[in-house]
Amino acid sequence: MTDDIHSLLKEWRVAPPARSEFAREVWQRIHVRQARQDLSLWYPVEPVVVRPGWALLILTAMSIFGAGAGTWWSRHEAQRELGKGEAAYVMSIDPLLQRGGERQ
Repeated sequence: MTDDIHSLLKEWRVAPPARSEFAREVWQRIHVRQARQDLSLWYPVEPVVVRPGWALLILTAMSIFGAGAGTWWSRHEAQRELGKGEAAYVMSIDPLLQRGGERQ
């Protein structure tokens, strides 16, 4: 009995009815997706960014980088402004520099 069932199962073939437009729809979706990938600059990072864990990690890293860059730039600008202030102070107390730097 089991041999009969096994032989019947081996011979049994199912032919699902195929829709005529199925292949066309599949290729259309492929072309649309490729066109979208060609237009998107974010396509390489999109799979990572849509995951909440990775998105949070990227957001945190970019925030830390931005805060560090902002701190460095503000210190750089403060030093530059301090240098201007020092030069202005020296020029205000040195009479030779007030006349345009003419030394005798």
